[in-house]
Amino acid sequence: MCKPLPRALDTGRREFLYLRDQATREGWLKSRRFRLETRTLQGRLDELREDLGDYTYDWLLYAAGRPNRVRVGKVLATSPGAEAGLQPGDVILSYDGNRIFASRVLRRFTTQGTAGETVR
Repeated sequence: MCKPLPRALDTGRREFLYLRDQATREGWLKSRRFRLETRTLQGRLDELREDLGDYTYDWLLYAAGRPNRVRVGKVLATSPGAEAGLQPGDVILSYDGNRIFASRVLRRFTTQGTAGETVR
């Protein structure tokens, strides 16, 4: 069971690289088509995560040498993050009760929220 799981992540990554290379060669890298096809590939990874559950998906990312944590790099002195006590080097595991594994997901959650709203 261990070998097919990391392979599933590798296959997804390889498909994304092929897609990006094709879009670059054919001149549609910054197009709506590229964004849609990227979302389709990401959807497959999201389905894998749902099927496995967060604990196993976290292990899978770690076993495959993929990032599985969001580490804080900088904190603006007057930001809500600073007010909440975030410091450079902190690791964020969840946002508002949702487990996160990538900074892009954290950005998506924070931009969907309401300014000034407190979240866990």
